[in-house]
Amino acid sequence: MTIHALQRRMQSLDTGKVITDVMTENIQVLGEINLSQMYAGKTRAGIDLSPTYLEDPYFDDKGGVAAAMRYSNWKDRITPSPKRKRFVPNLIINGYYYSSRQVAVSGNKIVYSSAYIEQDIIDKYGPEVNGLGGEYKSEFLTQHIGPAVRSQITSLTGLKFKR
Repeated sequence: MTIHALQRRMQSLDTGKVITDVMTENIQVLGEINLSQMYAGKTRAGIDLSPTYLEDPYFDDKGGVAAAMRYSNWKDRITPSPKRKRFVPNLIINGYYYSSRQVAVSGNKIVYSSAYIEQDIIDKYGPEVNGLGGEYKSEFLTQHIGPAVRSQITSLTGLKFKR
């Protein structure tokens, strides 16, 4: 195969379609990774969910900082995560929010939703609660997107990747 033939074949690679197909085929995995990220108390930007329990106005009339600390300590006991800092929420109250989460691919976007208090969560913690970032995004790219793109390149060109 000539360099020009290889170039033409590479130009025919539709990475957008490959990525969208992989996201669609792995929609359940996307949801699970996003839940892992939330469980660690992280947004898609990789920062801690905020407000923390200590900053949350909910606790102002419930006993203030002392009540927030008690609640946070209790949450750390029942939902431990070495990736979540102390006082950072993980959005688990009774489990219904996590279990009601839906993930869909719309065009080239991943859409997260829930039948349970979704807008309240977004209003309080921001839209970055949905989506993948940091190590969670890297996990999906490494384990799912990368192999699919490499496979497509191999199929179009015959080129093989070193493992």
